[in-house]
Amino acid sequence: MHGLPGSGKSTLARQLVGPTGLLASADDWHTGADGVYRYDVNKASTAHAWNQKRFRAAVHAQVPRIAVDNTNVLPEHWAPYETVAQDNGYRVEHVWVESGLDDAQLAARTVHSVPVETIGSMRAKMEMSRPR
Repeated sequence: MHGLPGSGKSTLARQLVGPTGLLASADDWHTGADGVYRYDVNKASTAHAWNQKRFRAAVHAQVPRIAVDNTNVLPEHWAPYETVAQDNGYRVEHVWVESGLDDAQLAARTVHSVPVETIGSMRAKMEMSRPR
């Protein structure tokens, strides 16, 4: 999955994996046992390493459908997942979620309180990295 915060990518990802798949999201690492999301930018790399490990375990267990539910703005964000999947015989599909909403609308929709400025920066990077 590729998409800005608030674009609807998590909702779509859940539909795509269905009941037997895995939704692999670094956001899960930031969510406590109480269900409360507590993002800490200083622990983002730890969360992504944890998510990649969970993804690899699902691939090795041959989970039939796996969606990587991160923003995946730059190629270096999605490349580790893509390599593991392809090396293990998975067909990789890139789903780019475009909501048609502006940065302020996305900031209002995101459940993680991502500032509008951050969304704008992410949008610029994503537009540059997206294959045409």
